[in-house]
Amino acid sequence: VRLDRDSYHTERGEQLTLLGKISKGKIDRPPRVIVYGQAGVGKSTFASQWPDPLFIDAERRTEHLDVSRIEVDSWGEVTGIMGELIKAKEKPAKTIVFDTLDHIELMIHDHLCSLSGVTSIEDVGGGYGKGYTAAVNEWRRFVIGLEKLRAAGYGVLLLAHAHVKTFKNPLGEDYDKWQLKMNVKAGNFLREKADALGFAHFEDLVKEGKSSMDKGKGVTTGRRVLTFEHSAAFESKQGINLPDEIGLSYEEFKCSGK
Repeated sequence: VRLDRDSYHTERGEQLTLLGKISKGKIDRPPRVIVYGQAGVGKSTFASQWPDPLFIDAERRTEHLDVSRIEVDSWGEVTGIMGELIKAKEKPAKTIVFDTLDHIELMIHDHLCSLSGVTSIEDVGGGYGKGYTAAVNEWRRFVIGLEKLRAAGYGVLLLAHAHVKTFKNPLGEDYDKWQLKMNVKAGNFLREKADALGFAHFEDLVKEGKSSMDKGKGVTTGRRVLTFEHSAAFESKQGINLPDEIGLSYEEFKCSGK
């Protein structure tokens, strides 16, 4: 396709117009969902309940699950598998689960270090954060691949670990919150591209002391929940029609409308 001042043309000279690309109404496509949380909360078990899942297993922690998996060792393997899935005439799964984003990030860093002949992402491109910027470019390739997977009919579920990190608050004092266990640039980019970001956690409560002098005591109900509502305590996103909080099960996620 070549571009001139008035319109697009194919190599055969056929005229195309941008207005011809207008579409109306809702588009029914599988969602792009990120679920992150503490180790052991049940993220992979939740993912195993999705329709016919295939795990792209970067962490090698799915042995306890009766699922289909491909264990990957490098960024090249991740992108190569995505390409094969997109082109496959017979689909081997309905949902592609990436487990986990933070382990895939390490593979991206190793890939960039290898290309640059250095041993740390901090030194890629001469330092000064250039390595992390280069990593975001790789994540852009990844997101383009996710879009092609969705166009091919696959659902996409992205799992990640969580950690507590100080949030740089531009409106006031900084405070700690649960965040994706990734470089901030990469995490922010992926959150923007996701339809929803859910925080998986145990339902913990604070039991008040008997007097104002007594400190509250943390207790848990043992229930595992997935929260999408906005909170100062953790990152989240409700880009699609989801309730504020559900139990950590695909049945509840599905019944919520997606």
